[in-house]
Amino acid sequence: MPTFSDAVYRIYEATLSPDHWASAMDAIATLSGSEGAFLGAKVPSGRWQIDTHSPKLSEFIHLSQAEKWWQQNPWLDRSIEVGFRVGDVYCDQDVIGEGRAEELPYYSQFLPRVGLGWQMAAAIQSDLGAPTAVVVQRARAKGPYVRTEMDTLRQVSRHVEQSLRITSHFAGERAAHATATAAFDAMDRAAFVLDHEQKPLLINRPARNLMGRYFSHEDGRLAPPET
Repeated sequence: MPTFSDAVYRIYEATLSPDHWASAMDAIATLSGSEGAFLGAKVPSGRWQIDTHSPKLSEFIHLSQAEKWWQQNPWLDRSIEVGFRVGDVYCDQDVIGEGRAEELPYYSQFLPRVGLGWQMAAAIQSDLGAPTAVVVQRARAKGPYVRTEMDTLRQVSRHVEQSLRITSHFAGERAAHATATAAFDAMDRAAFVLDHEQKPLLINRPARNLMGRYFSHEDGRLAPPET
């Protein structure tokens, strides 16, 4: 069974390779005996999207969309969403109150159908949307989430937030670099970017055609050829 450290390791592993997010979600879910976890965010259009999830939640996610059960999900009530604060963790009692699960079709009909019954969510900050939440779900028979489990989710969600922040920063850096490189390469005149030892850092397309004819590239340095 993955420990808290294992879950954190998998989260940062996913920072470097997004293919590992499903595994990270599984590790997060295991910490509270949950069936699975997912990362959801409200996008500018007003709809919620699920960016990554545990494989065990595939049926839940599919039916929620296909049969429009998401429309009856009390967690998605706009008046409730406004109250979600970054850094806080919420459970069913916070959203629907005590003992009301049997009154709501979402809880009494849909969730049991897909082997679920309880939900807990940690609100985090990310570029995916506002709010963004790390959500875990488990079977009805396991009982509602308790304070210690909420505290654990709060702690691990901070690492998810940091991972997403790092990923966003890297993506921005790559995009900016790609744009600058494309513009540099599209110049109609030869251009070089050299370091203090005259070693080329960047050479655009026209400049590459001059290499060997007008400039030598010995020892990694750029210099006019000897005559």
